[in-house]
Amino acid sequence: MAGEHRLFGFFRRAVDPSKELLCALAILVAIGLCARSTVVPSARRGFTPAAVALQPGYALAGADGGVFSLGAARYQGSLGNDSPTSRVAAIMGFCCSSYSLVTASGRVIPFGPAPFYGDLSTTSLYAPVVGAVDDGGVGYWLVGADGGVFSFGSARYFGSLGGTTLPAPIVGIASDGPGGYWLVDKAGRVYPFGDAVSLGDLSGVRLAAPIVGMTYEGCSLGNGYLLAGADGGVFAFGTACYRGGMAGQQLAAPITGIVEDGNGYWLVASDGGVFSFGIAPFVGSEAGQHLNAPVVGMVSQFTPGSCQGLPPGEC
Repeated sequence: MAGEHRLFGFFRRAVDPSKELLCALAILVAIGLCARSTVVPSARRGFTPAAVALQPGYALAGADGGVFSLGAARYQGSLGNDSPTSRVAAIMGFCCSSYSLVTASGRVIPFGPAPFYGDLSTTSLYAPVVGAVDDGGVGYWLVGADGGVFSFGSARYFGSLGGTTLPAPIVGIASDGPGGYWLVDKAGRVYPFGDAVSLGDLSGVRLAAPIVGMTYEGCSLGNGYLLAGADGGVFAFGTACYRGGMAGQQLAAPITGIVEDGNGYWLVASDGGVFSFGIAPFVGSEAGQHLNAPVVGMVSQFTPGSCQGLPPGEC
């Protein structure tokens, strides 16, 4: 409803009062056409918003390129039997439960209908790639441990820390949309670029464990991000909601990443353990299983920004 109020508000501002009736009729016609073009195909695919909510899933990625799909997430393939020349450093999720693996050498390997916009496989890097984030399915960014940022597709380049002497290596990247991104280092310092706003960080804070990841999370249409430590500590900034963590708990393996889910988030450990907070659903893990390599990342199958209105997991 908030979107509808903004839509009608726009027409009230932009249209001459004498023509408001005609505009209202035009809007009603447009809504009717939209209903026919989106609701009917949705019914043919056999899903409803409630059905989507009842079918959660996520995928874990190992450093050897192995992928483990849990819940309703589709398995689209992996590199488990064809180890990459360099270790996998990150995984990016796209619509239709598709995903791409990103290696430390900057190679991007798509699976399923995941888009490919290029990579760094032919580039000589000063530092290994440590993180990646997609730009709504139209592009993506890769970041190196030295803070170098590389943009592909329609993702815009807003600057980087490449060539800068850093107090600690970069460990992750998160985006607030097409207009900017944040980098985070091992000590919890956050570096904003583009229209990404600095909302605070852990500079000067004595940490029990190094920061290993970062994710964007905005409660109530706000703007915020979450940082995660190897001990499971979670730190919220801006409007990001703190919903718990694993700090102080005895972990079988260190945390390697954090993934948001709207009103919740997951932590993933190197042994494949998954910890859910808020309404982020737990649908299984690889904890207790024999893994050939540690788990380095996780993605949810729910990536509405890159599905352009299509139901995640459905195409």
